[in-house]
Amino acid sequence: MRKSLEYYLNLRYKVIIEELLEDDGGGFEAYIKEFGRYTCNGYGETPEEAYQDVVGYKEDLIERWYKEGKTIPEPEKEEISFTGKFTLRVPVELHAELSKSAKENDISFNQYCTYLLSKNLTYFQMLSEIKKAHAPVVPINDMKINIESNDNKSVNEDYQEDILTSA
Repeated sequence: MRKSLEYYLNLRYKVIIEELLEDDGGGFEAYIKEFGRYTCNGYGETPEEAYQDVVGYKEDLIERWYKEGKTIPEPEKEEISFTGKFTLRVPVELHAELSKSAKENDISFNQYCTYLLSKNLTYFQMLSEIKKAHAPVVPINDMKINIESNDNKSVNEDYQEDILTSA
């Protein structure tokens, strides 16, 4: 039995938004991978405009395909469900250093490892975005961050130093 038009219109597709180069007119392009890279696109001066454009086009496209009896692709299903837990084997020396640093910063081992993973993931995501934009890359040792201490005084420290404050 064929699913209803409403069923297809209510499916949640992942929208991919990319910034266009100035040589290509600038702005942003949005598309839905399941429909084909060049089948369902939206454009705008901002990511929001591109998103709204592709969503409107998606609805028109689904209605047309439904009326024509064509197969409408459904969103890819996320096969992996994450629990927030994983096991990681590390050298004994690293385990000891991480534990020592967590105690020195007066937080749990788990919180400290989560902090380090989050900080470095964010750094590498930013680095990837900078490379995409062809901007100059600042070495991590030269980065500066502002840290608020418990007495609300701003402290400027090298990015490499791990200073944690409890909330």
